[in-house]
Amino acid sequence: MKEKTLSKLQFQDLVSAFEDNNLEYSYFLDVETGEVVPMNDYIEIDDELSLSIEEAFGDKYIRVPRLESSEAFDEMIVFGQSINNVKARNIVLNSLQGKKGVFKRFKNTLDRFPDERNRWFDFKEERNIRRIIEELEYEGIKIILNDDKAFEG
Repeated sequence: MKEKTLSKLQFQDLVSAFEDNNLEYSYFLDVETGEVVPMNDYIEIDDELSLSIEEAFGDKYIRVPRLESSEAFDEMIVFGQSINNVKARNIVLNSLQGKKGVFKRFKNTLDRFPDERNRWFDFKEERNIRRIIEELEYEGIKIILNDDKAFEG
C-alpha cells in the first residue's frame, strides 16, 4: 500500500471534496502532491493540467469519491436513532419522513436541539473521515498526517 502524507489543510480539502454534493463538480487527488483539483465545465484550468489528469488518471490522479445522498440519508437515520432524549429522537426521526426537502427538514429540526446539532456535526465528520480513508485504502493509498499520525479507518 502506498503511503501519502498530507497536511491537515490538504486532508480537510479532501474531506470537503468528498462531502460536496454538487454534481457539476468532480474532484481529483494528485497522489504525488496531495492537492485536490476541482474540475467542471465552468472552471478555467490550463489545458496542460486537464491533459495531465486525463493521461495520468489512475496513477498520479484519482477521482475523489463522492458521498452519495442515500449514504448521507442513512447517516441521518443512524444519528437520529442514537439520540438519548426520546422526545428529541422522535421529532428528529419524524423529520426524515417523506422525500422532498428531507435534508433541509433534518437541518431545521436539529436547529431546535443545539446540543444534538453539535453532536451531529461531530458524528458526520467522524463518519466521513472514516469513509474517505476506507475509500482511499481501497485505491491502495494510506493517508498519513504530516505530524506522523496515521489515520485509522
